[in-house]
This record gives sequence, C-alpha cells and structure tokens, in this order.
Amino acid sequence: MQESLSSLSDDEFLMSIYNNIGQGAQLISKMKEHVEDRQQLLKSIEHEANDACAALFAVYIKHYRRIDLAKRELLRRDDEKPHNKLLSIYECSNDVKILFTTTRAQGGNLNELYKQIKMNTLFLLLYIREGNLIPIIETDEDLSALLNLTNIQPKKTIIISTTSFTMDKSKICSSFTS
Repeated sequence: MQESLSSLSDDEFLMSIYNNIGQGAQLISKMKEHVEDRQQLLKSIEHEANDACAALFAVYIKHYRRIDLAKRELLRRDDEKPHNKLLSIYECSNDVKILFTTTRAQGGNLNELYKQIKMNTLFLLLYIREGNLIPIIETDEDLSALLNLTNIQPKKTIIISTTSFTMDKSKICSSFTS
C-alpha cells in the first residue's frame, strides 16, 4: 500500500514537471538559473520549446531514476547549485530547443513537432513502468555481476607470434639467379 502511494506521488511530481506547474515549475526554474541556454529562441516559438523541454526533462528524470534526487533538490536552498546529475539531465532536455530553432529555420511544421514530442513523452511517462527500465550501472562491480548474470564472457584475444628470420643479401640474389 505504501509503495503505491509513493509511486502515485512520484507520478504526480513527474506530471508537474511535464506540465511545468507547481513543484515541477520550481525545479525547472532552479535548473534554468544554473544552465546557460545554448540556443536563443524567437518569442514565437519560446513557449512550445520550453514546454517540450519540460516534457523531456520529466521523462529523463523518470528513466534515469532520479525522481528522489529531483524531489530532494526542491528542499535545498535556492542559492545552492543543483546536483550535477540533475543539471546534466536538464542540459540534455534543453537541447530540444535547438531542434525547434532548426525546424523553424528550415520551414518545418513546428506545431506537428510540438504535438509529437508532447504525445511521445506523455506515453513514456504514463505507460512505461519502472520494471521495464534499463538498470543504471554505477560501478565496475555492477558490470561484472551483470556479465555473470547474462553469461557473457569477455572476448579473448588471440596473439599470433611470428618468427622472423633474416637472410643474407647474397643468398636472396643467388636464389633468383639460379
């Protein structure tokens, strides 16, 4: 029972990030203070690009299993720099703004791009459960345990030794003349 309550609040938290409201908006605002925009946006596409960025940020937080870290970030003082892992995730989601600018410059359909991003990220948030996520490998011990678990053996390299021998110049020449 406790697990379903915590996952429900996790889902609500992720949706607040996705919709850029409440606690999600607070977290995004804190990230924006410490991450420099790589792409200047036109005012006409700023709202959609920021919404798409928020949606991707929510998906990345879920799939990189950083929900607890994101929640704890809200408890920290505003003048403290956010955790590096969260900043890195936000920077990745922020790259969608480059896609919006590029699509706009090439005359693409921004509304369709926006709808696709929002629809696909919503699907990933609502329907992909934690059991379907790929585990994060933090250390080399985890990697060796994973290799043993899946019966994958490291590749063995074969080294072939060649014997070199030298021949006298006169012997080589005589073999061609005979």
